[in-house]
Amino acid sequence: MTNLRYIGFIARMIAKYPDLQLVAAAGHDNPNKGQEAAQALLARYPTLKGVYGSWSIPAMGAATAARINGKRPADFKIVNENFDQIVAAEMAANSFIAGISTQQPYTQGVTEASAGALALIGESLPSYISVPPVRVSRDNLAEAYEKIYRIPLPETMQADLASN
Repeated sequence: MTNLRYIGFIARMIAKYPDLQLVAAAGHDNPNKGQEAAQALLARYPTLKGVYGSWSIPAMGAATAARINGKRPADFKIVNENFDQIVAAEMAANSFIAGISTQQPYTQGVTEASAGALALIGESLPSYISVPPVRVSRDNLAEAYEKIYRIPLPETMQADLASN
């Protein structure tokens, strides 16, 4: 699944931003190797302006590598998929996580249950049903958090949003 996410991410970036220069792709077979992969990229490309971390653990490894290499969040951005507490906190603190694409697990569950119920009563359904992802940035972090988790953004993150 992660490889498909990566392929989709690269395809979309090339299509939407044709002037964007992809200088390297550094994969790993262990999510805990995100820092190591990012450090290798930063050693080889010290002027790199950002990276894509396939999900939160590799993305946070990249954030650690950026800190170690003296990068500043204003000059180095990380985007990832999967919206969890650690990347939400990093984003709220106005640190390296600049963008997140997230699934909508609750909405997906409701959609799947509805489709299953409709199928049981013989209703016709499309061959493929999709729930669109949510784009998360600092500007909509609190709103997105509540939409995905169905609870308000934790107070510590609210405070970080307000002070940074």
